[in-house]
Amino acid sequence: MITNNKSKVGIIEVARSDKFSFLSLFIVLWISVGISTSLSAFSHSYGEEASEEDRMDGLVMADMIYKESIHSIRVHLDGSPISPPFKELQSASQFMVTFDDLAEGFADYYYTLIHCNPWWEPSDLETSEYIRGFPENSITDYEQSFNTSTDYKHYSFKFPNDMCQLTLSGNYLLYVFEDGDQEMPVFSSRIVIFEPLVAVTARVHESSIIGERRYQQEVDFSIDHQNFAIPNPYEDLAVAVLQNNRWDNAKLDLEPRFVMDRQLDFDYGEQNNFMGNNEFRELDLKNFKFITLRVDSTVQLRDGFHTWVKKDPMRTFTQYRTVRDINGKFLPFNDNGFDSDLEADYSYCHFTLPFEIPLSDVDFYVFGAISQWNCSEKFKLRYDYELHAYTATILLKQGYYNYAYAAVKKGQEAYDLTVAEGNHAETENEYQIFVYNYDIAKDYYRVIGAFFTNSFNNQ
Repeated sequence: MITNNKSKVGIIEVARSDKFSFLSLFIVLWISVGISTSLSAFSHSYGEEASEEDRMDGLVMADMIYKESIHSIRVHLDGSPISPPFKELQSASQFMVTFDDLAEGFADYYYTLIHCNPWWEPSDLETSEYIRGFPENSITDYEQSFNTSTDYKHYSFKFPNDMCQLTLSGNYLLYVFEDGDQEMPVFSSRIVIFEPLVAVTARVHESSIIGERRYQQEVDFSIDHQNFAIPNPYEDLAVAVLQNNRWDNAKLDLEPRFVMDRQLDFDYGEQNNFMGNNEFRELDLKNFKFITLRVDSTVQLRDGFHTWVKKDPMRTFTQYRTVRDINGKFLPFNDNGFDSDLEADYSYCHFTLPFEIPLSDVDFYVFGAISQWNCSEKFKLRYDYELHAYTATILLKQGYYNYAYAAVKKGQEAYDLTVAEGNHAETENEYQIFVYNYDIAKDYYRVIGAFFTNSFNNQ
């Protein structure tokens, strides 16, 4: 087994020079075994982009795009453009929802909200029990782009608003559909509404499992419910722990390890461990006139702008390097415009991930908020035998992007970032903890507490 970075880097170099070498084959085997091992803990798929033909097949309770012409979906708190889609129930703040439609003409879009349990299954509540106002609302704020080579319509709306107020906490699926017909889905996005009824404290640190200390981060936490009775925490309580706002690798169904005087302890040794992964890669598309961060060149062709992203090296065996990132998010922006919502152009971005030998049982995807945290066909890389690399061409709006390369072993559904990105306990990651309690009187799960922290806070 290889245990030092110099040896690991050496393996990569040899593989580049001789694709039939023993060391090259060793990498292939290591990756294959690594994926099958690390994916075994996550058996649920949280959706991928649906094709136009599948739009009528039914709504999936996940972040998903159903209409091919929809791009650049963002859901955040108004005034905080890279905030996660979480909000306190009684807070006056609103969610801002924006998206672009590249199809011709203006469409008639509506939105609604579906209350869910902690496992993202629709609850048994009637819409009138959690929405005050109209259950379906038209999206009336839309404008045409200008000064762009790619024409699009920019849609936006805020909620809660005078027409739609949420009265209960919980998991919600924001669902946008077309022509007032809920069987014509456009996209869906997960949000969480919480109440500050219990106090959560947490500490993020290297794994307490000695063999994993270099690679995994452990999230130990406790719940203090002095002012909120939880008679049966093993039956009525549910907890979700998220890394970087992701639901695909969330820790669900954690039970308290100890129950003390109005305090619940979740200090586990293994169940609450996350792969540290690596800092996200970055791409600056804010200016098409100059060479920007991670860009080789940008040219305007007949079908629009094309941007060649610098080759992305495999980081499987590289040493950790501190990089300030925004943990997988993206922010549309045009350096040369006054209104980035309408003046930020689109470009076909060409990504390249060099690898000497194509892997027969593994697919790679560009992954992050850029892909709705899914591994969908639009973001899949294909192997180019002439370049000896995996490549993808993705249409992106001008702005600043974080992304990673996710690997998916054929026949499995979960994603692994460690194969292409490496894995380090030093990586800066955000963590979110949500506490759910079953309300037996109203037959639903309310979110009675939330806590947000960062792995750097404890180092």
